[in-house]
Amino acid sequence: MPDPSLVQVGQASSSANPPFSWSSLFHDKSPTFVNEQLEFVESTSVDDVIEVPRFVLEEGIEQWSEFLVGYFVEKRMPFPLVKRTLKRIWKTKANYEISTDKNLFYFKFSDDED
Repeated sequence: MPDPSLVQVGQASSSANPPFSWSSLFHDKSPTFVNEQLEFVESTSVDDVIEVPRFVLEEGIEQWSEFLVGYFVEKRMPFPLVKRTLKRIWKTKANYEISTDKNLFYFKFSDDED
């Protein structure tokens, strides 16, 4: 059986293209790469559901407390359209930032009331 810690992306393994490890994906030295250190977190499983340690939840709450994450059902809306529309209809006290990835929109607010 193949080693599950090895992955080959896009093509079958051969002597010319040996498989590489998952950890090698995190050794990119390009200027756009964010060098994050992965950390093992001990977890427990209850009825086949992993219980997330409290400190992980608290870090997530602190990191994401100023964000709203949005998703459009059925059709992805173009970023410029979303930005213009929300600027017109949201009456915020302070500015906010909008960013997006393939599926989600992230709104970061500067004012807690917004």
